[in-house]
Amino acid sequence: MLKYKIFLMTAICFFLFAKTYSAPIHPHLSWDELNGSSTTMVVTWKTLSDTSPSRVKYGITTGNYTNTKDGSSFNSSACGYYIHTVKVIGLDPDTLYYYRCGNDTDGWSPESTFKTAPAKGSSQRVRFVAASDTHTDYLNDVQTVLNSIKTQSPDLMILDGDAVTDGGSQSDWNSWFDIYTSLISSTPFFYCDSNHNYSAQNVWDQFVFPQNSNGDEKWYSFNYGNIHFIFLQVINPTAQVAVGSEQYNWLQADLIAADNDPLIKWKFVIYHGNTYAEGAYARNTYVRDTICKLFDQYDVDMVFNGHYHIYERSKKMRNRVTTDEIMEDGPNYQDSIEGVVYVIPGRAGGAPYNPSTSFYTAFNRKGLHYAVVDIEGNLLTLKGYTENGVVIDSCTITCSEASDETPPTVPEAVTYLISGTAKTSGNSGITGVALTLTGTSTGTQTTWLTGTYTFGNLISGTYTITSSKSGYTFTPANRVYTSLNADQTNQDFTGSVINISTPTPPPTDPQDPPEIDPPVVDIPSDSYLDLLQVQLGPNPITFSRVSGGGAGSLMKFTKLPTNSQVMIYTISGKLVRTLTESNTEISFDGKNITGDVISQGMYVYVIKTQKGLKKTGKIAVKVE
Repeated sequence: MLKYKIFLMTAICFFLFAKTYSAPIHPHLSWDELNGSSTTMVVTWKTLSDTSPSRVKYGITTGNYTNTKDGSSFNSSACGYYIHTVKVIGLDPDTLYYYRCGNDTDGWSPESTFKTAPAKGSSQRVRFVAASDTHTDYLNDVQTVLNSIKTQSPDLMILDGDAVTDGGSQSDWNSWFDIYTSLISSTPFFYCDSNHNYSAQNVWDQFVFPQNSNGDEKWYSFNYGNIHFIFLQVINPTAQVAVGSEQYNWLQADLIAADNDPLIKWKFVIYHGNTYAEGAYARNTYVRDTICKLFDQYDVDMVFNGHYHIYERSKKMRNRVTTDEIMEDGPNYQDSIEGVVYVIPGRAGGAPYNPSTSFYTAFNRKGLHYAVVDIEGNLLTLKGYTENGVVIDSCTITCSEASDETPPTVPEAVTYLISGTAKTSGNSGITGVALTLTGTSTGTQTTWLTGTYTFGNLISGTYTITSSKSGYTFTPANRVYTSLNADQTNQDFTGSVINISTPTPPPTDPQDPPEIDPPVVDIPSDSYLDLLQVQLGPNPITFSRVSGGGAGSLMKFTKLPTNSQVMIYTISGKLVRTLTESNTEISFDGKNITGDVISQGMYVYVIKTQKGLKKTGKIAVKVE
């Protein structure tokens, strides 16, 4: 009898432990598409073991879950957890839902809620919180600020980077999630890359955000009611977004689309590197001279930055005509006057810095802070709060409706865009296609996973676009516009693989392996998603010749289909290394097939799956 009782107690303890071990950890909310905020919600969580199904049950009354939705999961080696994601679709706008995530076998999360956004274009009241630099060195401060934020009942929250002190430390992330889950399990949360996170895989594995045209989340945008939010990758004061770069071209096209959308009234941009605050750090004048001009041109209302651990609000600044031009001192701004207000919403937990007042400073303060933005009708109100909920700053922006009494203005030059996709005959995007624009304006772009391209801000004139990629021919060979006077969309190029068999020359030296052209394949459209989820980083990466390359320096390919291979080639086509693992992650330590650290420069990777699918791309390597 005693043995039976011991066995029974052991079984019960094992069952309870297994349920706890597999129960959902750190559930949080977001959206993964441009216009998904009013009808969808993405729920993401972690488990310590592989559980199935990944499920969300939900309904409009507490405890009554009338609907279920299943999603997917993957094993994140960077985080040491299984990451689960469920996208709930078909929701009603401006509606409160109750939900739990998990499953009957492994356990459910506690009940929480989410609320969908109002319908796109709605002018009803919206409140969001902006904060920055929580870090994880002063967790008591992080908790104190969060407690105050929760009293504001925001509709969504944005964090301007540096959530944790070390983006590659899952221990730091767990400490942050332990505090912030109480908010972001019921409030959609969005984030930008930053210097302390350095695009660590932990960031991209644990959060789901809308993808850009490159198929990643390093810069992205979404709409909420009549508001357009843009998140950029400007990680510090020396980060650059050059004119014609991928991020610049994406941003310009995104701003053009938002500016031409009659349902969008307000525009916000979020990135980490401080543009209008300096002292402990210099300010980022690189982006001031590039993307800040776009902010002026396309009527961005406010920019949120981080990095400098203070609260600071600038005067309204313009850079489109001359740099650092003060347009309004504030605190009550008019959107009819061109320019942008730049705000650092404050240190929400990181180490304290001392503010430094400059010619552009409207208000600044040392301490723990965050900002609350309320938008209702034509009025935007921003308030800066201390960790104790005391208002220390306030400003407004009034959006003036057009009327017959509006004085005439000189219109800006009308501009147009040309966009399309480089694709296979099966309508799958082709990565690595070079698009060259010549004529009245010039430019170049290289496609990524989806194969899309956009040349924007083009004045009326004559243009030619040509496409090229080694191993492909394209139809048409080029596209000619003799008199561009309207937007040109769906300007696609269809690529066909050139099948040429070239003999491989014999190696001349054991240290000099034979040159092999990276395979070029036409990926079947019905299987393309197997590779769309693949991520790699850091890219660029620095390897150390002194420490032998791999010591502390690994480029990781994650979210791979099982039993994939990764082959690294030189740009000229010489095979450097073949990497094989049985799981969903492969690491490259910077060494070639002979064990030597490779040289600095650009390389090509080719991912090959068991299904015969292949994906190619470029990596940048620096050697110290």
